[in-house]
Amino acid sequence: MWTWYASRAAGLVSLVLLTTTLVLGVSGVARAATTAWPRFTLARLHRNVSLLSVVFVAVHVTTAVLDGYAPIRWVDVVVPFVSGYQPFWLGLGAVALDLLVALVVTSLVRTRIGLRAWRAVHAAAYACWPVAVVHGLGIGGAGTTTGWGLVLTLGCVAAAAAGPLWPGPPRAPPPAGFPTATKLRAVTAARRPRGLRPGPVVVANGCDGEPASRKDGLLLHHSPHLVLDGIALVADALGATDAYLCVHADDRGLADLRGHVARRDDAVPVRVVAVGARHGARHAPAPGHPPSSTWPADQPNPSRRSCPAATAAPGSGSTPSTPH
Repeated sequence: MWTWYASRAAGLVSLVLLTTTLVLGVSGVARAATTAWPRFTLARLHRNVSLLSVVFVAVHVTTAVLDGYAPIRWVDVVVPFVSGYQPFWLGLGAVALDLLVALVVTSLVRTRIGLRAWRAVHAAAYACWPVAVVHGLGIGGAGTTTGWGLVLTLGCVAAAAAGPLWPGPPRAPPPAGFPTATKLRAVTAARRPRGLRPGPVVVANGCDGEPASRKDGLLLHHSPHLVLDGIALVADALGATDAYLCVHADDRGLADLRGHVARRDDAVPVRVVAVGARHGARHAPAPGHPPSSTWPADQPNPSRRSCPAATAAPGSGSTPSTPH
């Protein structure tokens, strides 16, 4: 008998967790970021809530099969619409479970399958939530269609509907008060009158220059693709020919970072440049400026290129600056 209560309770908790995951994803963690909750923290929260929802879904499924009151087989929970017990409603639950498993597995192996494949599966997996809601309303009986169970379900629906509409806190202005669009236009326009060759170069600074600061290293270690996606976006917008990411040579995650870069298929590959000086790296040279002694001799130095540059820091979202 306890399995019956456990299955229903785990199902409702799973609905709340899936709703939280959906709201975090749809509203956009970058738009909802604050000083106290930076983007990489919310991204990790989004992932952890997703994994926690999988645990409760597993409890919900296991207790439903073990309960014995309803003739539900193990194959019925993964193969849709083959059960002899309420095949349609139970089949919707199987569809939601399959989508959830695909979402979690592809997220865990994101760096191995490529960004495009991960985005395709991730977008399709958003169908998991509405299918799960309909499954719960159809098979849950009076427990989900009356009383507090219905109130909880309607609250989750309202939260999911309001997620895309929440504007989030106001964003801080870019450094020096220049809007991002103004910087992008300035960089692209600078090369047209002169017909310069080659095109702009994007240089992202991943070195912590402030004393006792590890924010750039922490971001690159936990969410490297947030930085790499930003560099790729700016490079594509500017039509850049080269992109560099400057990091400290003694960073423990340098090998993993280069592995993430190597597995990506960006149109403009990012070159990871390791510099030796802990605080001198923040002054990494920009194209058109004299070479810096901190730039490794065996790495291509963008300072030898006579073209506009867009410099950025991972902590600031890879926002380009005006050309030098």
